[in-house]
Parts: sequence; C-alpha cells; structure tokens
Amino acid sequence: MKKNVALEEEDSESERQQASTLPSPPKMASAKKRPYSLSLLSQLCSERRCNITPTPLSRIREDVDSLGGGNITPSQVRTDHSGILINRRTTATPTHAQNADFSESVIRTILTNQEVIKDQMGILVKLVHQLKGTAEESPSLPPETLPVATFQELLVLEGQLLDQEFKKTLTITLAQRGGTTVKDTVWRMMGYLLTNELARQMNWKGANGKAAFKNLILRGIINEAVRRNRLTATSTDQETELWIKRLLHLAGDRDGGRRARQRTDN
Repeated sequence: MKKNVALEEEDSESERQQASTLPSPPKMASAKKRPYSLSLLSQLCSERRCNITPTPLSRIREDVDSLGGGNITPSQVRTDHSGILINRRTTATPTHAQNADFSESVIRTILTNQEVIKDQMGILVKLVHQLKGTAEESPSLPPETLPVATFQELLVLEGQLLDQEFKKTLTITLAQRGGTTVKDTVWRMMGYLLTNELARQMNWKGANGKAAFKNLILRGIINEAVRRNRLTATSTDQETELWIKRLLHLAGDRDGGRRARQRTDN
C-alpha cells in the first residue's frame, strides 16, 4: 500500500511538472491595430487551394486613405480576388434625381439646337429666294447705252432713270459687275458707267468749273448696287462715296494723262 501511494504521488508530481513546462499560448493581435491579417489570408487561400497573392497591408491602407481620407469603415470596403479595393459608395447606381437632371439637360440642349437650326434654315431660305430673284431678274441694257462718253449722253441717262423699271434694271446690271471690296466694286461700276474722258471733267462738288457728281441720280444707284453685292452688303453710303471721289480725283492720271501733263509742264 505504501508503495502504491508513493507511485501515485510521483505520477501526480510528474504531471504537475509537465503542466508547468507547457509553452505559453500565442498572443492575438488587437483588432484595432491590425484589421487585416496576412497570415490569416494566406491560410485561407491555402485551405481553398487558390493561387492568389493577398494584397499587402500597406497597399490596403493606402487605398482606404485615398478613397475616404481614412474615415471609411471596414463595412464600406471589401477586397475582391484581384486585390483591388472597391468602395461601395462609388459603385452605387445613379439615383432617380440624377437621372431626372441628366434627362432635363439633354432635352434643353436638343431644344436649343433646334432653335439654331430653324434660324439657319430661315437664312438659307432667304438666300435661295434672293438667288432665284436674281436669276429671274437679269435684264440687260442695250450695248450702246453704256459707258456714257459725253454730258449729253449723261443727261439722257439721268432722264431714263426717272423710269422706275429702267432704274431697277440699271441697279441690277451694276451689281453684276461684282467686286471683292467696296473700292473694287465702286471702281468697276464707275468704269462701266463713264468713260475716263468724261470722268476727268467731273468731281464730287463741281469745283473748278467741273460738273458735280453728287447731284446725279447715279449717285444713289451706285450706293444701292454696291449693297446688292454679297461681299459689300454692309457698306455705308459714306464709304461708297469716298471711293467715287477718289476715282474722279485720279481720273486725270489714267489713260496717259499723267505723262501728257508732264510733257506739257516741261
């Protein structure tokens, strides 16, 4: 009996020694300090037999900071199998109010474009009508009518301009002379109306014994004809008359007039 009691005491003593030599349990990381465990992710991947490399903890923290400045809770962020962070707030579908605002903006843009198209169509229709009118109204004067070479012919032309039909015909005829600028257009018309010899005997006001051009009906005809040209449609009477004065002033130098005057002076 004493031996058995001694053996039992030895067994209990050895068990107490073994219990005292067991390793201490591992310390678990705090959830606040390490919200994601790389070892746990690796263990899960190995158990599921997948070959996915878990996202580094530093990368996850950077993504969280970039998405919400560090204020996003774990419930708002998840990681897919490719390791890319997805913010649930950014992947949310548009609300009904956003769709309504977008639809209203599109409708407003369409209506604005329709108004612009209507205005452009109106302008095109007017241009077509003008072109048709010009094509239909293309009367021509007799070849012997212009240019006027003498004052007698000029007086006859002025008398014919009292007839509205003839006046309209002459206006259209002058407008067909064309020109790219007001100067070019006016000088083309004046060359079609008057010979240079007659233009030498005229100036704008009638000074120095010359005939006055500003008192002629032709003055208004030229102003109207210049504005019929699409390239000079916005010209003013003052601009047109400026180039008429300039042409009459330089008439003496054209057709050899300058050389003849120089020979006379010498």
